Amino acid sequence: MDGSPEFRRVHLMRHEMLNFVTSTQDYVTTQVLDLSWSEFESELSDPDKVFSVDSLYDAHQRYIKKALFRYLPFAVNTVCFLTPSL
Repeated sequence: MDGSPEFRRVHLMRHEMLNFVTSTQDYVTTQVLDLSWSEFESELSDPDKVFSVDSLYDAHQRYIKKALFRYLPFAVNTVCFLTPSL
């Protein structure tokens, strides 16, 4: 069974899927989260931008939107939890 062509094909497919998931996770970590977080931190350190709880909330919303846009640029407008419902 271990030497069969089907087993080899399944093992190769498993390896390719694992490589895709690992590459995607690395991209999200380095290009999306780290960059967005450093921008968020620099915005938090500016007292002219974050001076109240409401401005902190707005800065956090911008951070979430940037991170989502960098990861899923086509899905930003479909995420409903980013806008408060009245």
